[in-house]
Amino acid sequence: MFTTEENIPNLNYTYNNFHFSISGKENESEFDIKLKQAWEKAQKDKVFRYVLNISNWRVLEGPYKLLAQLNPDRAFRRRTPEHITTMLQPFDSTKFNFTRLPESEIMFKIQNKGYSDIIAVNVSPIEWCHSLIIIKYLQCLPQSITQYSLQKAIEILLLSSSP
Repeated sequence: MFTTEENIPNLNYTYNNFHFSISGKENESEFDIKLKQAWEKAQKDKVFRYVLNISNWRVLEGPYKLLAQLNPDRAFRRRTPEHITTMLQPFDSTKFNFTRLPESEIMFKIQNKGYSDIIAVNVSPIEWCHSLIIIKYLQCLPQSITQYSLQKAIEILLLSSSP
């Protein structure tokens, strides 16, 4: 577990960093570069529970053209999920929570306000650069959607220039 926020790299942003139109030919954004570098460092440092190895994939027929992938290591090597009985489950400090993340799993803080929001690796990734947005992670809040968390998720999407 980390002991101080000073050790965590930071990415500050403003409205001017947002990408509202993506053509697929744009240069990578500062966010994209930082995310890829941090994810690759975590991969090199063996932070993940397994090496991402998509052994088979296909695009499903139908109107949405969903992508189906076979990632057998995720089924066997990921952390056992909690039994969740309600979406209103309160924060429980005795169970797994994001304040217990080791520093090696935290890629960087992301802020444009005074809150402690972080981007962390998903140690059981589904895809390359699969990461977590952890909102106000030091405030010990339950995992639920709030106006702030939804706004932050949209802002983070807008920081990327990747289609």
